Amino acid sequence: LPAGLAMVILTGAELFTGNVFIMLSGLLTGKVNLVDVCKSWFWSFNGNFAGSLFVAAMAFLAQTTSSEALTASVAKVAVAKVSMGFTTLFAKGVLCNWLVCLAVWMAMASNSIPGKLLSIFIPISTFVTLGFEHSVANMFLISQGMLAGADVTTKQFLLNNMLPVTLGNIVGGGIFVAFAHYYAYGRGN
Repeated sequence: LPAGLAMVILTGAELFTGNVFIMLSGLLTGKVNLVDVCKSWFWSFNGNFAGSLFVAAMAFLAQTTSSEALTASVAKVAVAKVSMGFTTLFAKGVLCNWLVCLAVWMAMASNSIPGKLLSIFIPISTFVTLGFEHSVANMFLISQGMLAGADVTTKQFLLNNMLPVTLGNIVGGGIFVAFAHYYAYGRGN
């Protein structure tokens, strides 16, 4: 997953979870209004969802999980992701986007590509290693699992994972990065 955020940062693309931090920082400093935040979140979330579904479909067509072991593995991941409790997924979402938004901020602070890549690698590797939940990554992972035959319904996908993880991602990036750093460094500036 560090590769995904690296491509987003280096190409100037939009990632919903990083957008949470950027837009709430803009709202707190008065550079954007709430309507701007809602529009940006709507388009980045739905654009990321559409892109994730497209990549999952392309991966399926490319038979990236054509071996029995890989098919079973991605299906098992999808089922596991919709089987955790709301509170667990919410907390994992908070912790995940706290790290993702710190990675975005640190990458923005660097003027060099190696600095940006290193800034991304450490927090993203940490969240992956600790098993935290990222809404955009799950858009792909659960879709990939469903295409591989996972016993997961669209309702389970949306309500049992996307809802708590997305809310957790908003809190993690919004409160623990945008608001915390605005409170510490940005008030009155």
